[in-house]
Amino acid sequence: EQVALSKLAAKNDIDKEEEASRSDVDKEKVRKELKQARREVHALNKDLKQVKLQVRERKQGVGVLANRLHNAMDDIDYLRKCEEEWLRELEREVMRPVVGVEVHEIPYPDGTLGLVVTAVAQKGTAHKAGVQIGDIVSKFGKTDVQSKTDFAKALLASPIGSKQNMQVIRRSMAPIGKPCTSVEWLSIVIAGAVPTGFSVEMLRSAPDPEELVRRCKQEGVRALAPVGSPAPISAEGS
Repeated sequence: EQVALSKLAAKNDIDKEEEASRSDVDKEKVRKELKQARREVHALNKDLKQVKLQVRERKQGVGVLANRLHNAMDDIDYLRKCEEEWLRELEREVMRPVVGVEVHEIPYPDGTLGLVVTAVAQKGTAHKAGVQIGDIVSKFGKTDVQSKTDFAKALLASPIGSKQNMQVIRRSMAPIGKPCTSVEWLSIVIAGAVPTGFSVEMLRSAPDPEELVRRCKQEGVRALAPVGSPAPISAEGS
C-alpha cells in the first residue's frame, strides 16, 4: 500500500510538471501570436496613413485641376467676346450709308437733270425726316445734286450716324386749289446697311473673315455668291 501511494504521488508530480510545461508552451505561443498581431496592426496603420496621404494629395490635385478648368473657361469666354467684337468691327467695314430712298433722274426742257424721289422706306431715316415721294432733291449736305451719281457720292461721303441736311423742292396744292412749289430743308440721320445676304454669322463661318470683307468692298454682293452661282440682287435703296 505504501508503494502504491508513492507511485501515485510520483505520477501526480509528473502530471503537474507536464501541465506546467504545456502551460509555459501555450503562453509563449500566445506571446508570439500577440507580437505578430501587433506588427501587423502597425503595418496596417502605416498603410492607412499612406492611403490618407494619397487621398489628400488627390483632393489637392482635383482642386488644382478645377481651378485650371475654371481659368480656361474664363479665357474661352474672353476670346469669344473678343471674336464677337472683331466680327462686328468687320461688319461695320462693309456697311454703306443709306437713308431709305430710291431716286430717279428726270430731264428738264433746258437739258439739265433733276432727281426725284420715287420710293421712301417706311422705317428709313428719310421717312422719319419727312421726305415724300415726288420730292426733288436739289442739295445733300453742301453738295448740289442733279443726278444719281451726285447723290450717291454725297451720301457715301457722309459718316454713318451723322446728320445731313437735304434740300428738296416740293410741289403741292395750295388751300385755294392752285399748285405751289416750296423749298424744304430736312435733317436726315445717316443709317448704315450691309449688302443683301451679308451677316455676322456669315463672317463667323467664313474660313477667312477679313478676306471676305475685302472682297465685299471690291465686288459688292458678288463676293457673297458661291462659285459658279449668280450674285444676289440687292433690293436696298440709297
